[in-house]
Order: sequence, then structure tokens, then C-alpha cells
Amino acid sequence: MSAITNILTIGTTVLPTPTGYTVTRNDLDGSGTQRSESGVLHRDRLRAGIYSIEAEWEGIPVGTLNTLTAALITNAKLTVTFFDLTTGTVQTKQMYAANPSASVSVPGNSTDDMKCSYTVSLVEF
Repeated sequence: MSAITNILTIGTTVLPTPTGYTVTRNDLDGSGTQRSESGVLHRDRLRAGIYSIEAEWEGIPVGTLNTLTAALITNAKLTVTFFDLTTGTVQTKQMYAANPSASVSVPGNSTDDMKCSYTVSLVEF
């Protein structure tokens, strides 16, 4: 088994390895998708296998939080290279960052003592 060195890269920025990482693939159904009165699904699938990634980092310093924020929310469209857990391959997709969230615990009186958490969803265009 080979080592995975870059789980998540935005453009040319290699992000720190997340502490939590989930890859999901979804289908996009059209407005014609519905169930009949007998319960049979009539599906109007427009697109299959749309990637979304949930990534989280726990216990990171403020500087790392700033790196993540700069890489993930500066641009509306991101080139994301990631290890796809569903196929065991590396993929590159155009994505956007949704619902970025940062939190912090402050055990002391300095930003040097802060331990931050950051979560973000990346969704394929």
C-alpha cells in the first residue's frame, strides 16, 4: 500500500492533513423526478456522481486557520485535488467552499495559546 502525501490541495496550496475527511458522491435529479401513486419512482437523473467533501481540522494554531481560510474562501471557484475515498484514486475537480466554520478555545491570554477548529464543505460545480 502506498502512502498518501497530499489528501487535499487547493490550486497549488497543499492543505494540512485534515483530522476528519469524508467524500460523498451524489446524483442531481430534475424536477420530473417523482413517485407515482403506486410508489414507483420515475427518475429524471440529470447528472451522476457529483463530489462533495466534508473536511475538518481540530486543534490547529491560528496561523494554520489563516492558511485554510485564505485557500478555501478567497475564490468563488476552486481547483481541488483530493484523494477520493470512493475510488482510491486522486481526482481534480472544480468546486466551491460551502459553510466554512471556525471555532476556538482560549486556554490562555495569548493567540499563541489558541487551539482552533475549522470545518468546510467542498462541493463540485
